[in-house]
Amino acid sequence: MKTSPLKIIETVSEYYGVSIDEMCSGVRKKEIIKAVHTSIYLIYIYTNLKQENIIILFNRKERSGVSNIIKTIQNLIWSDKKFAYEIELLEEALFPVEKAQKKRYFDISKKEPIDIFMENDFYTEKMIV
Repeated sequence: MKTSPLKIIETVSEYYGVSIDEMCSGVRKKEIIKAVHTSIYLIYIYTNLKQENIIILFNRKERSGVSNIIKTIQNLIWSDKKFAYEIELLEEALFPVEKAQKKRYFDISKKEPIDIFMENDFYTEKMIV
């Protein structure tokens, strides 16, 4: 499942009620940072962009870097069910057909999300990359 960074930014912007201009402005309000970090995470997961190119999309020079943002979002997905649900809703908005046949759960032993696909009445596991 791949998509364009612009589609991800537009979807996240609409979901959180933040304009794309605000996301790219460098403003440090909590709701704008949440939208930017969520966009960065989804762009990293669903596009082929390198980390250094992702941060350029938002006109930012963050000291923490993209890798720290991604780790933070992954930890939030693991620890905050509401936020995990928000990510799932955003993924469904980005990929409506693919998500219809897929269920997500977390492998407790690995603390990583697993997608379950229904195939011929049998479930198969596929790790999210």
